[in-house]
Amino acid sequence: MLNISVANQCKRYRINCAKVSRSVADILRLIKKPVSTKLEILLVDRKAMAKFNKRFTHRSYDTDVLSFRLSGYGLKRRFDIGQIIISLDMAKANAKRFSVTFEEELARYVVHGILHYFGYDDVTEKKKKRMFAKQEKIVKILCKNS
Repeated sequence: MLNISVANQCKRYRINCAKVSRSVADILRLIKKPVSTKLEILLVDRKAMAKFNKRFTHRSYDTDVLSFRLSGYGLKRRFDIGQIIISLDMAKANAKRFSVTFEEELARYVVHGILHYFGYDDVTEKKKKRMFAKQEKIVKILCKNS
C-alpha cells in the first residue's frame, strides 16, 4: 500500500495536495518502485527552502528540490521513509522562465525528488543526462494524463 503525504506550508499557492499525491503514486508505478514506499512531500516558500538547504547541505541559498531517505528498523522490519522538500516559489519562477505551466514545473520537481530518493543523481554530466531524460519522459506522461 502506498503511503504518501503531501503538506503545503506555503499559503501563497493553492495546491491540490490529493492530486499531487495521486501523481506521486503514478510516478512510482511508472518507475516500477515498491508499493510499500512511504513518501512525505513538503511544499514550502523560498525562505523556508533556504533554511532547509542551509541546515541539511550547509549551502546558504535556496534551491528547487531536496530529497532525503530515512531508514531504520521497527517491529522487526526495515523501513524507508522519503522526504522531498519543494520550493513553490522556485517552481513558479522557473515555470515563467521556461514558458511552462506552474503545474508542469511542480510535477517536474516531484519527479526529480523521487528519482533522487531512488538513487538517481545529477552530479556528473552522464548521470545528469540519464536522470533528466527519465524525468522529462515521466513529466510528459503525467502532464498528458492531467
